[in-house]
Amino acid sequence: MPTIYNVSDITNILSGTIQRNVLVRGEVEILTDGPPNAFYLINESKKLRCFVPQGVMAPTLEQGQVAVVDGKITLFSSFSQYQITVSNIQVNGVNTNTFSVTEITDQISRLVENTPVLQNIRIQGEVLEIFQNTSNWELCDIGGTSALHIKCVNPGSIGPDIEVGNNVCVQGEISIYPPRSLYQVNVTEVGPTTESNTLKCQCPGCQSCRPQGGNQSCPSLQDPEYELCANCYHESPDREDRVAQAVYAYLDALGGNGFTPVKERTIQNFSRPGRADVVLIKGEDGAETFAAIAECKGAGYEGNGRAQLKGYLSVTNTRFGIFANRVDPSKWEFYKEQGQNQYELITCDQFKEEVKGLTDRALIIARNQIDTLETENNELKQIQRGLKEEFDKIKVFLKSAMQEVNQISQKIDG
Repeated sequence: MPTIYNVSDITNILSGTIQRNVLVRGEVEILTDGPPNAFYLINESKKLRCFVPQGVMAPTLEQGQVAVVDGKITLFSSFSQYQITVSNIQVNGVNTNTFSVTEITDQISRLVENTPVLQNIRIQGEVLEIFQNTSNWELCDIGGTSALHIKCVNPGSIGPDIEVGNNVCVQGEISIYPPRSLYQVNVTEVGPTTESNTLKCQCPGCQSCRPQGGNQSCPSLQDPEYELCANCYHESPDREDRVAQAVYAYLDALGGNGFTPVKERTIQNFSRPGRADVVLIKGEDGAETFAAIAECKGAGYEGNGRAQLKGYLSVTNTRFGIFANRVDPSKWEFYKEQGQNQYELITCDQFKEEVKGLTDRALIIARNQIDTLETENNELKQIQRGLKEEFDKIKVFLKSAMQEVNQISQKIDG
């Protein structure tokens, strides 16, 4: 029997599929009845919701302005919307590396269409709301600590009557609805949930999750060590943000000599900017030096993390990197550049020793002293060679002079 997911599972899968850093431009549309820290970017008939987190400095926006937004594609799961979580806004900004709202929307659509688990999918949940035209409804998952919603579009009259409060199981495909920045399920079949088709959760120690049959793990996580539903993932010690914090603390302990760790560092990666999760960096005399770069994922998820890391290392000429998808450093992968953008895995101890050598002021001073002594020694050796050459010349001169004295003496005696 095909796997049946709950709404939180689908939210987690979709989030992992579309999440990436982008620069996008479009015309500003102010939300007249929405929160003050959200707005839309529009382009043609497509909209992209933008959310400005607390602490991010943003200019005052006006209707119709052209803006360039830097941020990460995320989900606004309470309203079944995809959005940009904003880190920076430029009003009337000009940047050749930006995407239009249409281009971003098309990319998101392709990512969803090319993810098999999001096509021909079965989802269970409780009917939360029925719209007036009765051709679509909204499901909500009630198994977590907060409601997660997903819009369901029913193009015809199929299955049983849908009523608010019913538990149903729908089959269909996830799609993108650009005019409202929505993700939704195009429903092809609907029926009631039963004990036999209800997916249960086997997360260890989770009291709110349902028991799960078989040995299926959360489909968005690739590591068999993890058997977490989306709710447990968000409570796990290996969420991406917690992994990034663990890496930050690790690199902070290795810092020194002006090197400090920085989170979410924008890096110009070939034709477009990317954002490395954690970097160990210092700025000096107007230039920046990277000691190490880390790419982080959560709870065993890999994605394209290694490729992202090597791309950042390559464009910044950084020799050392970390790929981390656990809080535990013993589970991390440590890389060292071997020349010509070739990277080898090294041990944690090797990484510590070599990066510490870049950032430890006392060690740098000692190495500089050694370099100075070696330079002075080489200079003394050069002076010694010069003196020996001069001495050899003097010896030759004296020998020649003695020969001439002997010849003169012989002539006098003769």
